[in-house]
Amino acid sequence: MELCRHLRWKGFDESQTAAEVRATALRNTVPYRCLRTCQPFGVDDDLAAPENCIRGRACFTPRAPEPR
Repeated sequence: MELCRHLRWKGFDESQTAAEVRATALRNTVPYRCLRTCQPFGVDDDLAAPENCIRGRACFTPRAPEPR
């Protein structure tokens, strides 16, 4: 699952690997927000959550590739 780069939650850390971000987000134990709106919904007024903020959503922006 590829999450939008604008999905945020308490404890989010930019230095986490993609796998760590996915694992944390999929626990679904914290409130989520969109970095673009600073609200619990995205620019399309749909809920900001890991199951929603994925490729195919109109406002989706992929995360930067991890350095090798």
